[in-house]
Amino acid sequence: IATFNVQNLRLRVAAAGRHFDGARDDVRPPSKLNPEERALDLEDRALTAQLIADAQVLDFESPPASPKVTLTREALGGIVVDDEEALRTGFESVGTTTSPFVLSGYRHDGDDAKGGQTARFQPALSAAGKYRISIAYTALANRATNVPVLIHHADGDTQVIVNQKNKPAVDAVLHPLGTFRFDAGKTGYVEIGNKATDGHVIIDAVQWLPSGAEP
Repeated sequence: IATFNVQNLRLRVAAAGRHFDGARDDVRPPSKLNPEERALDLEDRALTAQLIADAQVLDFESPPASPKVTLTREALGGIVVDDEEALRTGFESVGTTTSPFVLSGYRHDGDDAKGGQTARFQPALSAAGKYRISIAYTALANRATNVPVLIHHADGDTQVIVNQKNKPAVDAVLHPLGTFRFDAGKTGYVEIGNKATDGHVIIDAVQWLPSGAEP
């Protein structure tokens, strides 16, 4: 956050209104200024005081902020386990800057403590069967290209490496990992880690979509 003494900025009056025109470098006392400089100094200070008194905000051009897009479990379908429900070691940083994301936001590893952060997403499945597994994340240039994801299913373990620089294929939020067989109950899970990753690792949600329910 930048702080400054507003009286060290020169104010000007133009057709468009008051505006700042750079910093004042002259710190001589008024007695050392010539009449023209003294008049300008008094004008600067008077305009500064008026600006503060009027609580005016100087206009500037800036692009409008993009609205944040949040997705509900119902919108995604299937069984969704959010990052807030995951069994986590690390992944304490919370983000909402980039959307779309699931529910209230996402978490990331801060590109730190590599190999020491994990998040296990474990659903309670009401029926055994085949499910398409997808992970949710927001893609950006600072994301890791080699995120290890372990799927523990009825037939064993499968590890998939995910490049989180790439935008997810489904609704720009879900990245499918494959279809696997799961038993009913809480025997299966998906675990995301950050061992040897080369950027920020994002965890948002994991979806179990019953086979045949894919769009």
